[in-house]
Amino acid sequence: MMKAIAFLAGVGLASGQFLEVGDFAHYLHGTSTGVELQSNGVRLEHWNKQGEGDGFTQETLKPPAVQKITIPPSSHFPKKGTAYWLKTPATYVVTKGDAYFHYEDGTKVKLELGDLFYSPAGMLHGPIEAAGVGETVILSLGEFPPQYHDVPAFIPTAEYFLKTGQNNVTQAAFQPREADFATSGLPGMPECLHIAPGPSGGPGQGAIAVRLPAGCTLPYHFHPTGAFYFFTKGETTVGGDIPDKNVSFPPGTARWARPGWAYGPEQAAPESVSDFTWFFVLGQPPTAGGAPDTPDFIVRNNLAAAAGSDALQPLYINDQIDNVPKNGAKGAANLGQKRVHRHLRSSGADLDESVLLQQPMHDPREEEL
Repeated sequence: MMKAIAFLAGVGLASGQFLEVGDFAHYLHGTSTGVELQSNGVRLEHWNKQGEGDGFTQETLKPPAVQKITIPPSSHFPKKGTAYWLKTPATYVVTKGDAYFHYEDGTKVKLELGDLFYSPAGMLHGPIEAAGVGETVILSLGEFPPQYHDVPAFIPTAEYFLKTGQNNVTQAAFQPREADFATSGLPGMPECLHIAPGPSGGPGQGAIAVRLPAGCTLPYHFHPTGAFYFFTKGETTVGGDIPDKNVSFPPGTARWARPGWAYGPEQAAPESVSDFTWFFVLGQPPTAGGAPDTPDFIVRNNLAAAAGSDALQPLYINDQIDNVPKNGAKGAANLGQKRVHRHLRSSGADLDESVLLQQPMHDPREEEL
């Protein structure tokens, strides 16, 4: 379990209410919250964000909204065939076929299977066009539906950050190729972990492409600022989220882990299934071992940082400190960790989003596992 509160720097607690939130979220085939078929044949599959309201969603701080966009040959999204913007940062990853994406200035770029496109909140992009003879499938992390009217003044767009010299975040395409990957060199990680870093000015939480040869196993680890996975090639099995259960993530699926949540091992499919796996991770690179050895820790909100403010900093209460291996040895030996989890319920409290942008969320697990 994790609890989070936010406070104003130098002032103290802005809200005394704790928000109980889940440790992980799985975006798997057949688990979506809704499907929409557009008149031009485009199919939209939705996974709702956990929590209500239109506050900014930091990709790795809580389970975000995800869309799967399936575009038939010679078709496009949205059906209007025009540029659009989203209320939150938008990250797109091609998980099948090829697609053309449009920057705000109209420049068109072709993205292949396993490529990523990023656009800040409130910045025009699109349309997205199928570029091959077969259907194109794209996972999109962002708050839908698309918006076409003028961007409201309360959304701090990329142009605002650029004009004020506070941030260099802009639209970016991340197109890693096999030659771009190199052994990570991260402490405690095996040599088979190959990473290609994303471009500067890309996704707000940072993006890395990961390539694992068949059978490569990553030990028990966590991501300090949380992680969001887009699985694009091969199949990856993750242990430690659910006690005594390993979860397989084929292409076209996704996974979120909260800041400081330790899990693993993480294993690429054997050679009989695929010669390698390939996926994207938003967030800082992994830290080997068990959960941080501290009862709580603070993660700075990147939106506040970009605006030059320290106001929004979620505080995470670490409940893994007493019930997981600290050295990672047990986790490295087998997939799946025995843990006691409690059912997590939303606080149901009405919150001022100008102070606290992390909304209540639900965990679908049983009362006691």
